[in-house]
Amino acid sequence: MPEYGGGAYLEYESELEETLPEKIKRNAKKIVAAIIVIAVLYLLYYYFIASLKKVEITIVGLDNASLDSARIEILSEDGKALFYKGKGLKHYTTTLREGKYMVIVKALDFVEKETMIDVMADEENSFRIALEKDLKTKIKKVYMPSRLYLGQNLNVKVILENRGNFAEKVDLVLEDSFSELLCEDTGEITIRANSEEEVNIKCTVPNEFDIPRGKYSIKKNFKIRIKYTKKAISKSVEVFLAPELKANPITFRVDPASKPKDRKKFKIYNKSKYAVEDLNVYFEITSAKENDPEEVATWIRFAKESGEKESVAKVNYIPPKEDVELIIEVVVPPTAKEETIYGYAVIAADFLAEPIKVPLTIEVVREVEVKLELTLSSSHVSFTSKDIGKDKLLYIKVYNRGDLEVSNIRIAIENQSECTSEWLHPLTKDTIPSIPSKESRELPYVVKANSVGVVRCVVKAIYQNPLPPYDLKETTPEVLEIHVKEI
Repeated sequence: MPEYGGGAYLEYESELEETLPEKIKRNAKKIVAAIIVIAVLYLLYYYFIASLKKVEITIVGLDNASLDSARIEILSEDGKALFYKGKGLKHYTTTLREGKYMVIVKALDFVEKETMIDVMADEENSFRIALEKDLKTKIKKVYMPSRLYLGQNLNVKVILENRGNFAEKVDLVLEDSFSELLCEDTGEITIRANSEEEVNIKCTVPNEFDIPRGKYSIKKNFKIRIKYTKKAISKSVEVFLAPELKANPITFRVDPASKPKDRKKFKIYNKSKYAVEDLNVYFEITSAKENDPEEVATWIRFAKESGEKESVAKVNYIPPKEDVELIIEVVVPPTAKEETIYGYAVIAADFLAEPIKVPLTIEVVREVEVKLELTLSSSHVSFTSKDIGKDKLLYIKVYNRGDLEVSNIRIAIENQSECTSEWLHPLTKDTIPSIPSKESRELPYVVKANSVGVVRCVVKAIYQNPLPPYDLKETTPEVLEIHVKEI
């Protein structure tokens, strides 16, 4: 066999006997080069093709506020590199690689907004950006009760403040648990430049308000917001079941003369499982025919330990399942007319849908009587002509048969032209300062025989009425006959 042929055979045989690791080692450079080429190709593909995602951004006004067009800028997360810029539309479409981006949106009459978006590989990258109206008005304060009760009527007071140099028109949006109340629509509100405006919203807590079974209250959040903006104030309020309050009817019995004052205890029971606060109790007269209802209302007062009298009692707190006691005092004047007067003790509170009216009765059992009676110790005095110039003593008695003391009493002769002082005159005085009820006073008078004949003296008492209008009154006249007989 030729020499060269045997050499080639031996070389081939040695290659067949080479192991896999030896082959990899011998071709290592080629393999590494191939891997690098593949990696570079993949990275180029991913960077320029696979990592680009379709991104849709829609610009709207908050609460569907009218927005014609907007300008948009899409920047890197740090805001240094600009990737997209557009204007004149409300809907924008572009392609972006996966990652986080800063988006800045501007529109006429709206507040500029800066937000972050995250472009994801396996997500539908559609974004909705809502812009707020550029209003200078804000909600400064909201006043509403810290407690609400089922059936309650309430007033929510909102203070709006416009710090701008131009008047603005705004609407209020009631959110969160306001949706469970029945509230009036405030409509569009105008706030003058650099001023405040008070808005009152009347609401009712419906009896159907959702309080979990087995509970008597629940905490709720109530939010008021200026429409087309995020300017808002929230209030956390506890909503309770309707309170159970009870009080018993009350009756007063008064006598203007002997018992003009009557006092009674008035208890208000809180049957609820929770405390109640801030009650007002006052009186209401519904039926008074003989007496003026407005005047009757002044007869009734709450008596305090300090001795003060008030027409309205304030009850700050009643614990659950307990009561509070008030003292009611009725004092009638002497002028009160006899009758039975009807009305109510009214328990009122902001949280009560309707005030609680407890029947109240005032029985005026009789009227005060003013009555003076004049009597003469004798209605006939006789003389003879021999007695002319002589006199006799007569006593005039005034009896107070009425219920009140009477003052400024004066004895008067009605027919002084006939019965002159030459016939009848007081021994000392003709006045009585006062006479208490059921008492009497006497005044001595001198009866004189002046001439032959008969003289009639009509005697009466004039006194001041102790009741309004404090006018002058007279007793029924008594007649005294003076006879001087000729002998």
